[in-house]
Amino acid sequence: MRIKERLRQKLDRLEEVRDRKESNQKKIHDSIDRDRENLREFEDKISNLFAGQLYDEYIVATAIRSMT
Repeated sequence: MRIKERLRQKLDRLEEVRDRKESNQKKIHDSIDRDRENLREFEDKISNLFAGQLYDEYIVATAIRSMT
C-alpha cells in the first residue's frame, strides 16, 4: 500500500510540473506574440514618420522651385 501511495504522489508531482511547464510555455509564446505585434506597430510608426518627412521635404522642395 505504501508503494502505491508513493507512486501516486510522484505521479501527482510530475503532473504539477508538467502543468507548470505548459503554463510557462504559453506565457512565453504569448510574450513573443506581443513583442512581434509591438514591433510591427513600431515599424509602422517609423515608416509613417519617414513617409511624412519625405512628404514635408517634397512640399518644401516644390515651394522652393515655384519661387524661382
